[in-house]
Amino acid sequence: YIQLCGPPLRGTSKSDNNNTDIVVAPSVSSGFVPRHLIFYNEKFSKSVGLPKSHQLMQRSSTPFELLDIIFKIRFQKGKEKKVLRRRLWKRLEHKGVVICQQILQKSRNLNFYRVLEKYCPLPSMHNRTGALKVNNSNMVKGMALHEVVNKYSSSKMVVAFITNVLKRIFPTEFFGSRENFAAISTTIDNFIHMRRFERMPYHELMKNISVTKFSWLEKKRKSSTTRKMRSSSDHEEHSKLVLTLLSWLFQSV
Repeated sequence: YIQLCGPPLRGTSKSDNNNTDIVVAPSVSSGFVPRHLIFYNEKFSKSVGLPKSHQLMQRSSTPFELLDIIFKIRFQKGKEKKVLRRRLWKRLEHKGVVICQQILQKSRNLNFYRVLEKYCPLPSMHNRTGALKVNNSNMVKGMALHEVVNKYSSSKMVVAFITNVLKRIFPTEFFGSRENFAAISTTIDNFIHMRRFERMPYHELMKNISVTKFSWLEKKRKSSTTRKMRSSSDHEEHSKLVLTLLSWLFQSV
């Protein structure tokens, strides 16, 4: 892609391109998702899709590591740190590991370029492999500035691309239900249409979300008869897990 205006891209040095650190979602206590996170890429990539350093693309990533990254289990602080970690693992490891395994497999097998070509058709300056011809000095030769500017994708097209990618990578169970996914898609639409320095409060991420539909985040119960009996503290913990999940989705994916 060609940047026509605005501050330069951050992290475009060779040292940054070799960075393979696992991305960890910001703390839920920050209270909002800043729009500028997706206004510019932090790294330049010749290929369409998530960078190789992303936790979903690393071949060495395991379902346990992804589960740990999403819910920041190892970063629990306080005197009861070990107790909290043990309780979270006990709550999440059963269905969570299975879902994370599906996510890793689907994300690695997804052809991002084909999806992008369908929802946000690339201009002719791109080749058919999904890589940019960055070494071609004649890439925009003979094209007027307004012609280059008109190559942009509309917000509606971007929303369609993102929601389709999420649908292909994450199983329906990850979102709890189709209704929850529809609510998240609406939030994504609102987020993308925001101005650069606007911020989305975390409570907006939970708008029209049914927490109880996230069954894989529920505490494992001994029998089906006790399923309907939920304490207020259990529901609060369940809600916090859903919020943590959505904050990771918006800020790290």
